[in-house]
Amino acid sequence: KGDVLYLPPRVPHCGTAATDGCSTLSVGCRAPSTSEMLSRWAEIAAQKVSGSIVERYRDDHLWDDTKTEDKTIVLTNPSVITEDAKAKAKQLILNAVVEFLDSSDKDKGLAFDEFFGKLVTEPKRVRIDYPPSLIMNIDNDNDEEDKEAHEEWISDLGVWGNPKEAVQTILNGEGCLYQAEGVVFAYSVTPSSPSKESDGEIKGMRKEQQQIHRLFVNGNMYEIVASIYDNTNDSLAVHPVCAIANERRLTKESFIPDDAALEGLMSEEVINLLEDLVAKGFLYGSEE
Repeated sequence: KGDVLYLPPRVPHCGTAATDGCSTLSVGCRAPSTSEMLSRWAEIAAQKVSGSIVERYRDDHLWDDTKTEDKTIVLTNPSVITEDAKAKAKQLILNAVVEFLDSSDKDKGLAFDEFFGKLVTEPKRVRIDYPPSLIMNIDNDNDEEDKEAHEEWISDLGVWGNPKEAVQTILNGEGCLYQAEGVVFAYSVTPSSPSKESDGEIKGMRKEQQQIHRLFVNGNMYEIVASIYDNTNDSLAVHPVCAIANERRLTKESFIPDDAALEGLMSEEVINLLEDLVAKGFLYGSEE
């Protein structure tokens, strides 16, 4: 028995335990700071081999015979860092950042979408063997005792220890899948290609547009391309990714509403996605 004191975010506090049974818990999602985003972008940028990010600083004006004033400054004081040099260096950095942020003209924002989605869902603390994966990494450090313990654990899980059987079980209307505690899920929808005239006989002369649906889990990205049509208000292909990200508890109704037929609603891509999430421990099965 005791009291619970809740302090909202950004409220400074300093508490002193009055008894031995006092505990402090920090619960929430830490949003990325500007410095974290810039640091991560710098890591990605350092691996680039093309674009503005690899452009080097150059004093091209020194080769221009018409720029006699610039030449005079450098020749008389060769160690000086001129205002022009600093302005050019700033512009190089600005060009690289703008190219990354304004990539929507080239790739419809997919580069930044991937960068941001992975960043905001990755774990902020070091985790060892969490979430527990159904697939054991085989290496020289795994002894026979570890392998036997893993196999026994998988066996005890029954149908939930097999990703394919687990997914098929919930699609048959039995049991459910839960998001692993402490694992962050998010999703995004990005246009892929402009509308085009579809096959009139099959799709009623509706305009078809490709959309890229991305699921971000624990710093990982999954991608599914789906079609939507201009005379419909929803897209069945969008629903699975949205459900996986938003629903803590997943059942057959999460993917196949109103007792609709399984065929046509659950693509092979979505089923493979669910199986991979179960295999890696991001989703786990239960009978209830």
